[in-house]
Amino acid sequence: MKPLNTIALTEQGMTLVISLIFLLVLTIIGISAMSTSSLQEKMAGNMKDKALSFQAAESALITAEGWLKQQGKTPRAQTTPQILSPSVNGTPVWRDTNLDIWNSANAIKHPGTPGQPANTGIFDLSYLSDSPQYIVEDMGPLACESKSGCGGYGGTPQRFMYRITARGQGGTANAVSLTQSTFAWY
Repeated sequence: MKPLNTIALTEQGMTLVISLIFLLVLTIIGISAMSTSSLQEKMAGNMKDKALSFQAAESALITAEGWLKQQGKTPRAQTTPQILSPSVNGTPVWRDTNLDIWNSANAIKHPGTPGQPANTGIFDLSYLSDSPQYIVEDMGPLACESKSGCGGYGGTPQRFMYRITARGQGGTANAVSLTQSTFAWY
């Protein structure tokens, strides 16, 4: 049997080495958890921003549909300059990048309607990076199969079709949503 002081001299600090390795493993796990948490926070923020942009575009789309309902069953393109023809050189107006339609006077700022300034009194748009916009395109009259199928408009059954495209931005300009609907008067 060895004396006690001999045992103490043969120990070479293994406890310190094992403790340092254990501390290194815990540090790596902590850094990984922080990185994952930070990434999840960014993803949640981006999802919120995308949802805001979609809701803004939907709001503008509903406003445009409501405005068209108020106009009656007559085609409005002749009297309202904000109603556009559906294409330029075969490209839909809303898709034509050369026109830059969203920076023109033809894009109506929500919650306004054509010919009227936007009244944001009841809408809180401060959380958006820009006001939602919409454009209305006159798709022209389309003949119906029967007079009763289109509500019996005049002597010739017709319906007037409009394409509404709305654009909304979220809290940043990077989150952009486009919504589109086709509106018809019967």
